[in-house]
Amino acid sequence: MNFDLEDISKWRTEIMGISAIMILLCHSVVAKVELPNIVTKILVYGNLGVDIFLLVSGFGMFYSCRYATATEGGYSKWLKRRLNRIIIPYIVILGPYWIFDFVVNSRSTMEFMFRFTMLSFWTKHIGTWYIAMLIPLYFIVPFWNKIFISVQNKWVLVLFMIILNMILGLHSFESDSNSIIENIVFCLRRLPSFYVGWYLAYKKNNNINISVLSIPVFVGIFIIGQLFLDRLCWYWTAAISTTMILAELFKLIQNMTIGKIFNIVGKHSLELYLTNYLFLFLLAYVPSLSTNASINKGNYIYYGLVLIFGIVSAFIYHLLCKSISKNIIGGTGCEPFKKNS
Repeated sequence: MNFDLEDISKWRTEIMGISAIMILLCHSVVAKVELPNIVTKILVYGNLGVDIFLLVSGFGMFYSCRYATATEGGYSKWLKRRLNRIIIPYIVILGPYWIFDFVVNSRSTMEFMFRFTMLSFWTKHIGTWYIAMLIPLYFIVPFWNKIFISVQNKWVLVLFMIILNMILGLHSFESDSNSIIENIVFCLRRLPSFYVGWYLAYKKNNNINISVLSIPVFVGIFIIGQLFLDRLCWYWTAAISTTMILAELFKLIQNMTIGKIFNIVGKHSLELYLTNYLFLFLLAYVPSLSTNASINKGNYIYYGLVLIFGIVSAFIYHLLCKSISKNIIGGTGCEPFKKNS
């Protein structure tokens, strides 16, 4: 029995919705919410949502690159659209916060620019690392596409890139590190999911599907891999199996309300990610929500408010960003990617 790879494209938005929720739950650990040890260990794996995002992004970008090469404007137009989709929401949502941070903390102009432009992630691991990673990735993709097209044994190329990134990912990483190399490595260990998504799209484009038996195989590899290398190096295997399972699940519940809810969440996934950061930063300035405050014992109220304000404002910001993109730039930069976009 084969898994229809077209289902990844068909249920892409819903899968993104699940991934966004996984990341929000994982951030409760970052916010130091006091939970039972077993719950914390489970929620940590919510950052698998990042790898699922990268997989479906790789899947979509394979098609969008093919479309770009066949249309006027080519890669320049493609790159502009991609950057608009992440930079407009970033500036609208977090831009005002960095100005606030600059004033309140009396930061230097140089420090403000580093934080605003996300260069601070590469030097100090400060800011929205996923957006900071996507920008250079978008610039690299056109070159990757040309290499991919020119190579005959494409699976060998993809396997080589996966192994290379896993090996580089073995480098130890400290979350408070100021090392540019370590922050680059932090991102490289997550990129195998992108290459896998790209290759799965290639197989689908050639009408080649994969067996559903690959699901337990990749789950087994992921579990065994935890014993030998850093767990993040193996997240690509879990991303494959989880994406396939989710696609099958949404096929079963496509007419149910829950599926429509995940679709809505998926359409606002970028804004949800950014507003989560925004209120993690902003509410940390409220004295009554500090870790030591009696009213905020366990950080439950703090992160609960982060979620409430973040979710509500994400819908508002989505409409605002969509309007800015449409009226100023001429695109719809906040909409989820389509198969040929």
